[in-house]
Amino acid sequence: MSEHKANLDAWQVLQTVIDAGGFTQAATRLKRSQSAISYSISKLEDQLQLELLTIQGRRAVLTSTGELLLGRARQLLSDYQQLIDYARHLNSGHAAEISLWLDGIYPVQRLQKALLEFRQQFPLTRLNLQHGTTQVDMNEIDIIISPVRFPGKSHHQLGKVELMAVAHVNHPLFEVNAPLEAIDQAALAQFPRITLTSESALETAQNWPVTTLQQAREYILLGLAYGWLPIEMVADDLKAGQLKLLPLASGQHEHVSVYLQCSVQQPENKDVQSLTKLLDLA
Repeated sequence: MSEHKANLDAWQVLQTVIDAGGFTQAATRLKRSQSAISYSISKLEDQLQLELLTIQGRRAVLTSTGELLLGRARQLLSDYQQLIDYARHLNSGHAAEISLWLDGIYPVQRLQKALLEFRQQFPLTRLNLQHGTTQVDMNEIDIIISPVRFPGKSHHQLGKVELMAVAHVNHPLFEVNAPLEAIDQAALAQFPRITLTSESALETAQNWPVTTLQQAREYILLGLAYGWLPIEMVADDLKAGQLKLLPLASGQHEHVSVYLQCSVQQPENKDVQSLTKLLDLA
């Protein structure tokens, strides 16, 4: 092989000749002269010291060696184009990554439409979705959805989450009092309650902290504890008779305000602004 490396442009020319159906078509597609196309492929063959094309009738077709090498070159050309597209993406002011942190209390299902639309609009921006853990530095997060308002963040109410007190249909709580009587706090205190790790004020020996609503639902369905879950998450379980509403004297339903929060210490880029707008419409 020549000491001069075969460049990507030459492989691009060869690929275009094959895909377009000939030298004339490739010249038209690449906006070059036909002689320039022929020279590029001839030089590539000289550098590789291999025959890549052969003429059959009036058509240029790949040799077996050319077919093998172009197969690999196609992947290189595709990777290179993706690299160029990504560089242009960053150069035009887009973010390489956006971090979105969801408090465990907020059902991620509500964001499905917004997240899918964002992916369609900004396919090259990586979305780092973190859910239900407090082991992060909130100063490093671009967008936060939480009932807790964090310092250094702009915020406005995104909506409310309706929580319902539920337990497995065979949970002992339903046997504490007569069926028509409400369960009081003293009775509740006798049994474990599922809480999210963000509910730090509720941490007691009787509480079982989990990091996600899905974990909370699984524990409650197993009859290990009772707890408050979003209505959309337990509607099917209630209908199927796996869970029951706890007849509490007070607090059977809770409404928690949830806030959409962004950093105010650095200007938002267009990706963050767009995702924020989509989340607002979710």
